[in-house]
Amino acid sequence: MKVGAGATIIYLTILTVIVVGGYEIKQLNPFALVFALAPVAWFLAGVLQMITGVPFAELSAKWDSLAGWQRGVIGISVFVAGLIAVLIVCLIILFVLDPSRF
Repeated sequence: MKVGAGATIIYLTILTVIVVGGYEIKQLNPFALVFALAPVAWFLAGVLQMITGVPFAELSAKWDSLAGWQRGVIGISVFVAGLIAVLIVCLIILFVLDPSRF
C-alpha cells in the first residue's frame, strides 16, 4: 500500500507539474492510461485490504463463493456508491472551488 501510495503521489505530482507548466494534454492513449493508473489500482487494493482486514486473495475467494445474486446486489451497490461519490466531488468543484470566484 505504501509503494502504491508513493507511486500515486509521484504520478499526480508529475501531472500537476505538466499542467501548471503550461503544457496541454490533448490526446491520451487509453492503453498508456491503463499502465499509468496501475499504481493507483495497487494503492486501492491496499486500502481494500486495510479496510476489510482480509488479504486480497482471501477476499477474492470469499467473493467467488457468494451466490450470483449476492454478487450482483453488492456490485451494483458499490457502483451506485461510487457514482454518488463522483457526484459529490463534482458538486464541490462546481460550487465550492469555482475558479471564476477568485
